[in-house]
Amino acid sequence: MINAPIKSNWARFAFIALAILWLTTGWFILLYGGFYSSHKYSQITTFVDGLGAIFMAYLFLLLATVALAVVLQSFAVRRNAYVALGLLIFLPPCSLLVLNYI
Repeated sequence: MINAPIKSNWARFAFIALAILWLTTGWFILLYGGFYSSHKYSQITTFVDGLGAIFMAYLFLLLATVALAVVLQSFAVRRNAYVALGLLIFLPPCSLLVLNYI
């Protein structure tokens, strides 16, 4: 594993901005029950819901977690902060899915 922390404040800002965008996208997919996908050569959009939408939402939440973990690594925090970060990002969507689909 390469342990090279980010030294630039602009790079930290970029990672935080990406994490915020990915977090909001994942939450919007979960809260609205899916997302719209457009086709390549037409104006027709398709609403994607179900397992595909859940997978996409968790993919965005995973990307946000990794981006924030990179920022935390640049501040040299303890391992407990990584566990707390994962719990803060993944527990609320899991509880939302359990409440909606049971």
